[in-house]
Parts: sequence; structure tokens; C-alpha cells
Amino acid sequence: MKKTFLIALALAASLIGAENTKWDYKNKENGPHRWDKLHKDFEVCKSGKSQSPINIEHYYHTQDKADLQFKYVASKPKAVFFTHHTLKASFEPTNHINYRGHDYVLDNVHFHAPMEFLINNKTRPLSAHFVHKDAKGRLLVLAIGFEEGKENPNLDPILEG
Repeated sequence: MKKTFLIALALAASLIGAENTKWDYKNKENGPHRWDKLHKDFEVCKSGKSQSPINIEHYYHTQDKADLQFKYVASKPKAVFFTHHTLKASFEPTNHINYRGHDYVLDNVHFHAPMEFLINNKTRPLSAHFVHKDAKGRLLVLAIGFEEGKENPNLDPILEG
């Protein structure tokens, strides 16, 4: 689990550094077979062993879930905008996650359709990535998969932003 978590964090860090680069899953020019040539931050795509979509197994049996503490209050985003790939909302530094005694501040929430990872070999039509940063710029990304169904009122502040 820790290895998969670290790989996911490393991938997220590289994508944030190159978020303006246009890539996709289907296009011949910008598809997975060319990702390593699109941006210097994507070079690991040529030699990496855990490529997107990674499969996260045994999450629900993780021993250290108790080490994750949320310090969230209801808040609206300070900005909502579209990037090449997604809807992204940025926030004032009011929401935090504490993981193993280390504080990470919510920086942004962005979405992927479909979900860009698997949980026990299953995908979902949508995922949200809650990107947190610590004082040194290190990342903690909380990813949540969504299923189609009833409206989720917890997303209203972002969608109405």
C-alpha cells in the first residue's frame, strides 16, 4: 500500500508541474506512447513500471488510516476554472489534513472523467483529487471515485463557484 501511495504521489507531483501540457489517452500525437516526449516532467513515463491507470488494492484494509485526520470547514473556492483536462477549484488555506502528525493544506480540487486509477481493478466514471501541500510544497492527494446516481450536495460549493 505504501509503495502504491508513494507512486501515486510522485505521479501527481509530476502532473502538477506540467499541467499545461496537452496529453490524452486516445490521440496518436499526445497518447500514452508519446507521453515521455511531451514534457520533461513526463520522461518517467518511458521507464516507469506503474503507469496510469494504477490499480490500488487493499485500501480498505490499510493499517494507518487512523493516522489521517481531517480539519475541514464548509468553504467556497476562491476560484473555479478549466484547464486543458479538467475543472479545477482553488481554495484559501482553511482546510487541512493531518497525516502522521504532519499538516497539509488543501490547495485545489480537480476532477477526472473517467477516474484515472483503479480500485481493486474497478474504475468509476468520475474522480475528484483533493490536492494538499505542506509548508515545503510536498503533496498529499486524496482521490475519491464517484458513481452515477443522486446529486451530491457536498459538491455544490465547487459547482456553484
